[in-house]
Amino acid sequence: MNKQNSYAVIFSEKLNTALKKIFITLPFSVQLCKNIESFNTFIEHFSDLFSIFLFFDSTDERSVFETALQLSQNGYSFYIIVEKPSNLFFNEHISQLTPIGIIDLASSEQIVKTSILNALHENNSLKNIDILKESDHLLNLFLEYSPSFVFFKDEQIRALRLSRNYEKMLERPLSEILNKTMFELFPSELARKMVDDDKKILERGVPLTIEEELNGRNYSTTKFPIHRDGKPPLMAGFTIDITDRFIAEKKLENALHQKQQLFRELEHRVKNSLSILTSILNLEIDRSDQTDCKEILKTINNRLNSIRKLYELMTYSKNITKIPLNDYIEKLSQGVLDSYQSKERKITLDLHLTSLFLNAKDTASIGLIINEVLINSLKHAFSSSDGTISITLNKTDKHIELTIHDSGKGFDTQFNIEHSHGLGWTLITLLSNQLKGTIHLKTDDGTLFVLQIPYNT
Repeated sequence: MNKQNSYAVIFSEKLNTALKKIFITLPFSVQLCKNIESFNTFIEHFSDLFSIFLFFDSTDERSVFETALQLSQNGYSFYIIVEKPSNLFFNEHISQLTPIGIIDLASSEQIVKTSILNALHENNSLKNIDILKESDHLLNLFLEYSPSFVFFKDEQIRALRLSRNYEKMLERPLSEILNKTMFELFPSELARKMVDDDKKILERGVPLTIEEELNGRNYSTTKFPIHRDGKPPLMAGFTIDITDRFIAEKKLENALHQKQQLFRELEHRVKNSLSILTSILNLEIDRSDQTDCKEILKTINNRLNSIRKLYELMTYSKNITKIPLNDYIEKLSQGVLDSYQSKERKITLDLHLTSLFLNAKDTASIGLIINEVLINSLKHAFSSSDGTISITLNKTDKHIELTIHDSGKGFDTQFNIEHSHGLGWTLITLLSNQLKGTIHLKTDDGTLFVLQIPYNT
């Protein structure tokens, strides 16, 4: 026979044969305790239901009586099993005890067994009722002191149980709030939205988190269904006042907007300043009649233009940390080419650019490198003949590779970038090192320049 999760706790030094036989046949576990100390040790590690029986036998009746008094003082209820109801000591002291019932062991085995079984079932039912009362008491305490707004609603979307703080929110006592519909408690527009949301939750059986506003306060509410066997589902949830967080978020949004506006204004002013500088340089280039001076001014102008075009892209970009490198290279290279184009020759650009995004700082460095390489090709690779400059941009999981190839006359094989004293190649080397990149230069049907830098997607 399977034992239930309930115990018959018996206080006695030992059980007589008849009583032992009865308890063995019952569908309950039995725990024999000799004194209060052994009982306390038992209940420390025990959470199931139990019923207490005190066995009054003639050999140890005074000890059992003292145990019964201690149990009463500690709030425990118990049954008494008496071996001899005519026992003088028992009859004299029973009035001092308050047992739930007395079981006469002198009765037939079947009567004793039935009495014990009924006692166990009755006490377990009482225990279950006590547990339910305690659970309801804990729920009431929770609703009384919860800092969050807690609610339970029935299938008609009426307030079934509410936490005490709803009195402050709705400025009405709970007695006037319970069993009311949402339209009786909240403004019509908010109530209609609540009911629509609640119906969806009950129909679909899924939780929902929403934000609401009431009387100038902002709230976040999480609702969820409670399914019951054979009964309509209920709904429960909790609401948190997020007004302080909402205000803080708005302040942060406003501060961010102001910062973005300021940044855009700075971008605009820098771009305009660069445009003014390049315009002044163009005027000086046109006025100068010295070839060397013109070349120097033109080189400086192209360097400024590479930065100005970057700021133009940043101005129209939604995310300044992601500049479209391929678009920037296209605009930059065409601008450099136009500044060196002449009637005596025609240089064509051949672009093969993979779409990728890079931060503004690295984009500016790459732009300056491209500017220097293109100026070098346009100044030295072609004399009066036409030609082509090809720019290729590729990426892998770990690197960006930029190649610039011109179809010009190439360079002296003895040329070494590291030992070059020209400002252009010095800039290229410095900027490449800043990018933690590597550069390669070789003559192959013209000049081939390769820049490889680390790239994390």
